[in-house]
Amino acid sequence: MIGDGMGRFIPFDGSTMRPAERAILGLMLLGFLPAALVSQERNGEIRGFVVDSRREPVNGPQAVLRGPGIERTAQGDNAGLYRFIAVPAGEYEVTITGPFFYTSTIRAVRLEGNAVRVLPPVELIFEAFDCSARAPDYLRPLDRFDPDKGALGGIIRGDRGRALAEAKVTLFVPGAGVTNSTITDREGRFSVIDVPLRRDYRIEVARDGYFTEEFADFKIQAGYEAIYDRLYLEPCESGRCQSSLRPIRILPQCQ
Repeated sequence: MIGDGMGRFIPFDGSTMRPAERAILGLMLLGFLPAALVSQERNGEIRGFVVDSRREPVNGPQAVLRGPGIERTAQGDNAGLYRFIAVPAGEYEVTITGPFFYTSTIRAVRLEGNAVRVLPPVELIFEAFDCSARAPDYLRPLDRFDPDKGALGGIIRGDRGRALAEAKVTLFVPGAGVTNSTITDREGRFSVIDVPLRRDYRIEVARDGYFTEEFADFKIQAGYEAIYDRLYLEPCESGRCQSSLRPIRILPQCQ
């Protein structure tokens, strides 16, 4: 029942109201809803699933969501599925772990209000006690998903760990030769897009004042840019940068 403005109340079923009146009444009623309920409607959801190198689901992976003022943990099911509900809009990172796997972190996960963000599958890498597997430091979701391609990025560092700008990075694929090349920016970062999902490519990094270095065993994931940070060049003196003059180094275990 509603009042008629003269102290009387009449039954109300909404059928006699004009559309504009219904809209106004709806807004008035919305004002009486609990603030938490209204806020929840603006929240979204982040979900995804986890597989191994055989593309089989990882049983019971654990996912941790971190962002401004928020940290949550979700336990995946036996199909490798995980989800976070009622997540405020913003930018997050998701860290995924599983028994006998390297930890994988997805950064720059952007969520719009009242949206569902479905991340591409994350392929975890088995821990290799002989250090034969190179695991990316983190993954960054690409704007466009291609099930057959990913992207490779990284940070080139020199002596004392400082970032190296203007280093030439060349990507090689056996049987195809040079597929792409780029130059690191002032923070030592490089990015190569549209990389096919193979397991045998390598990169060559060259820069004045440093020995040219080759890196291999990269892991590319569809839908992501795999970022590698521990890529170091060794300095050399001018005129003495031939590879035959490079001293023998003993690398730290699992570098």
